[in-house]
Amino acid sequence: MPTSIHRVSSPTETAPAAEWLGFYAHRREDPASPPTGRRSFRISQSWLFGWVLAALDGVFWIASFWVVSGFRLLLGFESQLPNASIYLLPLVVLWVVSLLIGAYDRRTDFLSLDFAAQYTLSLALGVLVGVFVVAVLGTYGLGTQPSRLMVPLTALVFLIPSLALRRLSGQRRQKVAAGRSYLVVGSGPEAEDVCQALGRTEHRASHVVLFDIAAASQTTPAEFHTLTRSAAVVVLACETDSLPRPLLRALVDTHFSDVSVLTTASFFESHLRRVYLPSLRPHWLFEGEFALAGRSVSHHVKRLFDVLVASVGLVLTAPVLLLVALAVRLESPGPVIFKQARVGRHRKQFTLYKFRTMRTGPEGSRYTAKNDARLTRLGRFLRKTRLDEVPQLWNVIKGDMSLIGPRAEWTACADDYENSIPNYHLRHLVRPGITGWAQVNYPYGASREDALEKLRYDLFYIKHFSLSLDWTIVLKTMHAMLFARGA
Repeated sequence: MPTSIHRVSSPTETAPAAEWLGFYAHRREDPASPPTGRRSFRISQSWLFGWVLAALDGVFWIASFWVVSGFRLLLGFESQLPNASIYLLPLVVLWVVSLLIGAYDRRTDFLSLDFAAQYTLSLALGVLVGVFVVAVLGTYGLGTQPSRLMVPLTALVFLIPSLALRRLSGQRRQKVAAGRSYLVVGSGPEAEDVCQALGRTEHRASHVVLFDIAAASQTTPAEFHTLTRSAAVVVLACETDSLPRPLLRALVDTHFSDVSVLTTASFFESHLRRVYLPSLRPHWLFEGEFALAGRSVSHHVKRLFDVLVASVGLVLTAPVLLLVALAVRLESPGPVIFKQARVGRHRKQFTLYKFRTMRTGPEGSRYTAKNDARLTRLGRFLRKTRLDEVPQLWNVIKGDMSLIGPRAEWTACADDYENSIPNYHLRHLVRPGITGWAQVNYPYGASREDALEKLRYDLFYIKHFSLSLDWTIVLKTMHAMLFARGA
């Protein structure tokens, strides 16, 4: 459903706008009355949703396990029922993996095919970890070992009801969100940025109300309360100094009793998962821990993990790499490995290695078009599956790159972006990555505007780095590789 923007410029428009805007409209009380304190209830509803979904997953998993166990007993494959730890330990792994990919988050789009594929892939990874945990802990001290197929078979049975439950939840949310609205208080470029961002996201915001601050002096707190009650979120896209004191008090009352009121910067980070660039000031770097940018424990753990995974990855993929190298050599003349100068941490230049995916010749455009004639047939496949990037594991071992981080830009592009995009240099605080938050959330970019959008995601990753965020990026990357969603 396309996003519509309704501009409120006079107090007489306030009540009619509230009538059609939101899915809370039917709960309104007397417009003249103050808010009735539903914010804590709504927050608890969000937590309750996750807990109920997790509990139902537990029920489905245990039921699936006993169905598989009973079936195997009937067929004579088992002589006794297995120990409870055999299914409880994988269940804990399942809960953790589901939490990391947002399977218990109300904001996740459960109806998308991307989620279904990502959830299935995550379940498969959880099964592998679960089998290992069972082998190490679950069977300790037992004289007989359970079948290795118990956990995978349970996962297959479990997948059907768990996905069906989320689809039903997504359908219900889609109906409820048909009239969902975001109230943007402000005027000028900042308010327009919020409206445009909402129009590009998957938040299913069918309506956005732009409350021009010119109408603020003519709007009473009661009228403003009526408008906010029919909104999911209020975004304060202006300086508080520009608001009349009564309206500012009404915003405070709304935030602590009815609907969350967020600044533009906090809204971008909490709801859109990227940074609002115009709000960045020099003191921004001192407001968070930025553990990844310093020499912290997280920094050293990440580096150790990079070296271990890259080393093992090169050893395990060596036969595949040899076959790909041979195929590249046979398809078109030229070197097997493509080398290019890229910008790394603290703007230190390094040579990046990839399998060549284009025919040799003049470098031409710095960007690769969708149907670029320079791409070979094998090159298109390598890019879609991201196999062309596997040689970058050597860059990771050398210390030029990390497994996860901002994209390593060509030196010519980086020079242009740093001169034209404010704060672009901040992405060089960390090592570039083979994959990253921007790469899995935004398609391949071929313009300054695309570089600007990716910078929003890169800075979000630098500020909010965590192992769970890295794991989310890994799952999304594997999903892109398996379903050929690469550049």
